[in-house]
Order: sequence, then structure tokens, then C-alpha cells
Amino acid sequence: MEKGKGHPNAAGLLLLIALAGGSSACSRDYALNAYNAAANVRVDESQNIASLTEVIRSNPNDAGALNMRGTAFGLAGNLKAALADFTAAIRLDPAFHQAHSNRGLVHLKLGEPQAAEEDFSRALRLAPDYAPAHIGRGNARRLNKQYALALADYDRAIEMTAAEPQAFYNRGLVYQAQGRHDRALADFTSAINLNPGSANPYHGRALSQVALNRIDKAMADLDRALEIDPRFAEAWATRGALLERSGELQHARAAYRRALQADPQNAMAGSGTERIERQIPGLAVTRIAGRNNQSLN
Repeated sequence: MEKGKGHPNAAGLLLLIALAGGSSACSRDYALNAYNAAANVRVDESQNIASLTEVIRSNPNDAGALNMRGTAFGLAGNLKAALADFTAAIRLDPAFHQAHSNRGLVHLKLGEPQAAEEDFSRALRLAPDYAPAHIGRGNARRLNKQYALALADYDRAIEMTAAEPQAFYNRGLVYQAQGRHDRALADFTSAINLNPGSANPYHGRALSQVALNRIDKAMADLDRALEIDPRFAEAWATRGALLERSGELQHARAAYRRALQADPQNAMAGSGTERIERQIPGLAVTRIAGRNNQSLN
């Protein structure tokens, strides 16, 4: 194994991961947790946009159908259409707290935490015990580094429904940002126990394990995250950083390249790859030659 030089300590590595955008506090956190207005049940990606469009064409004043189609659009990644449908639903029924909350989730996906917080707050004025809006507003406040207010929202959501993994996961992110890693670990573990099939809490827990210099446990959590989601770019990049720190540069480079395959804009993987290729002569040349060969085929 090639040994690298000047690798950061655990605290420095965690800072590097966060600054490079590889922390678990990323856009993956904001999956649309939308709810059906009538039954308050989750709507999933299998929702048929075409059939909902027919319903809306037949009854353009059906706020519930607009909310459901907005959910389907959001889950399909069409955020502009989702925003339009939620806004239309609210226009028809200003007291529709789920539509306010769902629109807040879209604003989060669009990187607009202030607009998101306003929508979640409107939802909570209409329905003070609506846990998804507390979680969503907590996320908006976390992004604005209003950690005390974010914790209050997550605490309230957990009081109302102790079986909601997103509340524990996002509260763990706040504790992590505050350097309270023991509490963060407890919350990530609770999120994992409630939803073992989600990769995000494993990645979050791995980062706190790194901060506490428990590298073997961090690697085990990263391995599990990548078993669940093999295209989890941030987890691959974090794995690359740990391998680079241990001097396993070839394996680190491979992990960084997996991150870049999943997300070519991943900053930590890009800078890590360049750093390793500067340390090991021939790697960059090999990569360039490989690209040239591909272009000839």
C-alpha cells in the first residue's frame, strides 16, 4: 500500500468533509414526505400523474387532487410543477395545512429555507400538532444555523410521534453541527432502528464516529450505507477520505472515483482524486490514456 503524507487528524478530517459538502446535511435530507389531504397517508412515487391530471381536468377545484399531483411531481423531480400545484391547492383552500407543509418541502429542495420556514409556520398555525411541519421547519432553521429553534421543532415532533425516524436523524445533524457527538450518535441510532433501510443515518453516524476517532466503526457504517445505496456519492467520498487518511491511496482513489461516477460535482471526491494523483506519479497519465483509448473506439 502506498503511504500518503500529511493526512489530517479526525477533527480535521471531519471539517474537511463538511467544507467539501460531503456531510450528511445535504439535499438528500429533504425527500418529499407528502401526505394525502383526506387520509393523511404518505403518497409515493408510483402516483399516476396522468390519472390525477384527468381528475383535475374534470374537477379543477379539487384541492386534494392538486396536492396529490404536486406530491407526485415533487417525487419525480419536477419541482416547478409541484410548486404550482401546491400553490393552486392553497389558493383553493387556504386552510389546507398539508399543502402549506408540502410547498415548504419544495422550497427546501430548491434551496430556499426562508420561504420554506414561512410555509411550515403557516401549516403549524393551522395545525399546531402536525409533526411533518415541525420536522420541515426544523430543517429550514438548521440550514440557517438557528440550532436552538431547530432542536425545539425536532423535540416537539418526537414528543408527538416517537416513531418518526426523520425527526431523530435531523436532530442528530444539529447535535453533530454543535459538536455534541454522543447525542448525535444516539439519535442516528434511533433513526436506524426505526428505519434500517435508510442510508442517511448510517452516513451521519459515521461522521460522528470519525469525530470521536472511532474509525473502524465509521467504516462499518459507511459500508452499510453503501450496501443500501451504492450510488451514495457523499458516503463514497467520506470512505475515500478515511482511506486516504490511513495511507491506502489506491483504494481511496477508487472510492473517490465511485463518488464522482454518482455525482461528478462532488467537491471532496474531486479534490481528493487530484491530491492522490499528485502523490502517485502515473495515475493521472493512466486516467488520461484510458480516456483517449475510449475516444478512439
